Amino acid sequence: MAITSSDILESLFRHKLKIVFIPLVAAIGTIGILLFFPRTYRSEARLFLQVGRESMGMDPAANTGGPTVGLIQSNRDEEVKSAIQVVGSRGVISKVVDEVTPEYVLNSAEPTTGKASWVKPIKDGVSSFVKLLKDIDPIDDTEEAIIEIEENLKVEAERNSTVLSITLDAKSAEAAQKVLAKLVEVYKSEHLRIHRNPDSNDFLAEQTSKLHEQWMLSKDELSKAKTKTGVLTVAGRRSNLETQLQSIELELLKNSQELGNVAAKMGENESQLGKTAERQIGVRKSVPNNGADLMREELYQSQIRLQDLKSRLTEGHPLLVTTTRQIDEAKKILALESDKREERNDDINPIYQELKTDRARQQTFMAGLQASREKLIDQKMDIQKAMESFNGAEIEIDRLEQNEEISRSKFTQYNRSLEEARMNKALEESQISSVSVAQEPTLAKKPVSPSKLLVLLAGSFLALAGVVASVLLAEKLDDRVRTEAELAEIGGVPVLTSVYENPENKKLLLR
Repeated sequence: MAITSSDILESLFRHKLKIVFIPLVAAIGTIGILLFFPRTYRSEARLFLQVGRESMGMDPAANTGGPTVGLIQSNRDEEVKSAIQVVGSRGVISKVVDEVTPEYVLNSAEPTTGKASWVKPIKDGVSSFVKLLKDIDPIDDTEEAIIEIEENLKVEAERNSTVLSITLDAKSAEAAQKVLAKLVEVYKSEHLRIHRNPDSNDFLAEQTSKLHEQWMLSKDELSKAKTKTGVLTVAGRRSNLETQLQSIELELLKNSQELGNVAAKMGENESQLGKTAERQIGVRKSVPNNGADLMREELYQSQIRLQDLKSRLTEGHPLLVTTTRQIDEAKKILALESDKREERNDDINPIYQELKTDRARQQTFMAGLQASREKLIDQKMDIQKAMESFNGAEIEIDRLEQNEEISRSKFTQYNRSLEEARMNKALEESQISSVSVAQEPTLAKKPVSPSKLLVLLAGSFLALAGVVASVLLAEKLDDRVRTEAELAEIGGVPVLTSVYENPENKKLLLR
């Protein structure tokens, strides 16, 4: 059966009381909420977490007792999450409540001055009722104030951002600003505290003093050992000995070559002497002593060479000693020779005499080379003995140097950590940290709740929904016959006529 507009109008007329009463109740409730619901004010602050000493490394005491730990920057997202957890922690909130007092947190509502006088008794009654409900499970004011802040505090940060947004709702704008400002102050102090170990300063100072004493002892032992062995540096001493040994070995090699050359010349000289006659027929005559002249020339050359060696070599050098010895031997031979000699061709062959003189000169030179070789061998043995002795001392010096280096390294490391701990303490006392206040807590006089627009929309929706629901429910539950069609359908017979319901017809039907 189709529903006509007249049916709808008739139904609305029948439920006119509901249509009027339900919106009226919704309007009264909406007005009551707008008038009596507690106002909530919001303060907002922003903190910037910059890269600072707290987020770049470890506590100074954690870097001691092992290899130096480099400064490693922590993950920025993890640092922001940690900061959010600390700001909203119960420990920070408890300190804030202690600072501003629980009474201020709980009883900081806006005054009712200027409002209607009848509003205050209603509010007082509502407050008494709420207090009665709270008394079922009583808690002290401090706990209640902490819960109040925890429920109204919100800390968040945008993704990939190091700026914390902190908002706090309270019963008055001034209270929201004051409590949030105290919260920021307490967090900055806690941020410094949790990034420093208060016991590290004394520990590092004690350890640094002990390590300095150990370093001085090991340094003194090393100095005594070097003084005893006459060593400035192990590397320098070894290099000096190796240089001397190489120089002597080169001189020995050169000496061996010269001895070989002299032996070859003497062999050739002996061969020539065997082939040359000692005497020859001739007249007696006075001739210059060529052998002596040659020896003088050789002596002169040797003296020149000696002067050159003295200018280049130190006294006692093997080559200088050998050259000096050769010159002395030559002078002794020349002392026995005369400038002129009488010669008879039948007495002495001059060639033979020259060969003989040359042989004597080579013998003298070989004697000098052999003496020089013996001297070089003795010096080589002395240096080898010195190296053997030094090798034994080197092990002890190396051990002492390693101990000194380890002691110095430990002292330096602890001293650096001590200075860092002192600097951290000074920065904490000066309240200097990596947390910067990007925005101070705001003072917003406009309440954030209840929202008048949302309350009005909710009231209107409830009024409309209540009316529709009550009308539909009433129609569903009403089983009375109201039309001719319904009556014909129920009775199964046609309806001939109908009488409208009004007072006159009621009287007529009652007769």
